[in-house]
Amino acid sequence: AVVSTQSTGIRVRGMDGAREVIGKLNFLYLSHIHFDHCGGAMSIARLYHELTGEPLTILCPGRMFIWLRDTAETVGAPVNLISLGELHADPEIRKERVGKLGISDIYLAPAMHTRDSWCVALEAGDWKVAYSGDTLPNAEFVAAGKDCDVLIHEATHQSSLADQSAAKKHTTVSQAVEVGRQMGAS
Repeated sequence: AVVSTQSTGIRVRGMDGAREVIGKLNFLYLSHIHFDHCGGAMSIARLYHELTGEPLTILCPGRMFIWLRDTAETVGAPVNLISLGELHADPEIRKERVGKLGISDIYLAPAMHTRDSWCVALEAGDWKVAYSGDTLPNAEFVAAGKDCDVLIHEATHQSSLADQSAAKKHTTVSQAVEVGRQMGAS
């Protein structure tokens, strides 16, 4: 289940449903440091800790560690932080961490958006899910998400605004569809 903030989970599933989903999380993935992608992390981490007594594992860019640790301490939400850059750069670290996350594998590609931002593809059982986060169309992400069952790709701008989209390092609707075609996404 995808829940970007605790309040979103409550609106979509009600309080009991949000608590059930958050209590079952294996980890939280944050693609980059922009607030619209990470602003709800601490409310989720705090509720996760209340429900399980455990710290929430957060996969995120390493440059977010100081902010996340300071905020987690302030709100009483212990976290276990894993750097996406380290997972991408070191196959041994990736192999060691993957089993603990409850997934079969993780593939990362640098996003073409901001410094230290990431696209991801996750395998769990027979499923492969690819998530772009904010990015321009990206050949490395296409390779990471090859033959995925589900593609979640941002498309901030309509296709007629390709220049504006490129200037802001986002994808248009037609570009996102093309990425899915190149991936062979189901």
